[in-house]
Amino acid sequence: MAEGSQFVRVVPGPAGPAEDSSPNTGDLVQFTTGIYYVEEDEEFLTVDIMRLGSLRGTATVDFYTEDGSAKAGKQYHTASGQVEFKDREYRQSIQIQTVSSPLWSPTLEFKIHLANPTGCSVGMHLSSCRVKVIDADPFPSSKYGNLLLQGEEGVKKIRRICLLWEYWKLCILQVPGIGRRTLATLILDEFRNAKRLTILLLQVYMVDVVFNTADPEAEAQLIGSSRQESAIVVGVLLAAPMVLVHIAALIKAKMDLKGHLHLFLQRSLFRKYLNYSEESRSSVPPALMQSAITRESEEAASSFGKVLDLVAIMCQLVIFAYFTIMENPTAMIFILAMPCSMLLYFTLVS
Repeated sequence: MAEGSQFVRVVPGPAGPAEDSSPNTGDLVQFTTGIYYVEEDEEFLTVDIMRLGSLRGTATVDFYTEDGSAKAGKQYHTASGQVEFKDREYRQSIQIQTVSSPLWSPTLEFKIHLANPTGCSVGMHLSSCRVKVIDADPFPSSKYGNLLLQGEEGVKKIRRICLLWEYWKLCILQVPGIGRRTLATLILDEFRNAKRLTILLLQVYMVDVVFNTADPEAEAQLIGSSRQESAIVVGVLLAAPMVLVHIAALIKAKMDLKGHLHLFLQRSLFRKYLNYSEESRSSVPPALMQSAITRESEEAASSFGKVLDLVAIMCQLVIFAYFTIMENPTAMIFILAMPCSMLLYFTLVS
């Protein structure tokens, strides 16, 4: 049996009267149904395989899993192996282990296939089955599930900043490629801060050195052989960061972080809706679902980008605060007053 394969023998078929037990390749082996359902927090799923025909002799068949929208290692553990039917046995079972996660996800699915039959044939229509993995976690995670059960009063106890953090974890851990795009966006956003810092330093250099004709010592700090050459070099250095900022903006547009998040939320909501029962689907007004898919999902995707913009602004404040303190150490009091006020505000709002 291949590594990671699992199968469990269950109730064997009843023994009939003594007959010729020679292998019969006319028997069919197939799954008992085309679709199985398993909840994410269940430890494993039991899948039944049945044998149809004379049941004489021994028959074997291989099985293996295949990724669909559910991925091995994230929603389930890959499994493969061989199932053996002994003489007069008509049913066997295999077990597929599921992966539990506190993060919200849509209803995803993977497939299980039968192949390489020996002493039998694989059924034409049930040689493969689909497994739907049902996630019952609330959006964006189950961390505050107990508070949600308390109704409106419980919802009021959830801190907004903590809820935003859970949403961030969902986006980075659940959406493929968002972690890399987020890191790249944070780095590219610093190009703008580097441009501002470069311009500030060059402006100070122009005032203190290039245009400071009254100080003889300033000539020793000139970049070129003359003030005119130094001014040309400064002009080039002032323009270079702008080119880098435009390149960074183009790369961010190509990555389309917001678009990928928006598409993930739209697909997830639509998958959830399609997997509702008829009763549940009738209880959700179509207008509400349309608003969630078109407008609210876009707002949620935009909020992720707004946090990245806030991080870039915070880095900018740190850079300019450091520059200010280096020039005027007494400004430390006013610089510390600003983050303290912001921290107090977020504490009161949350």
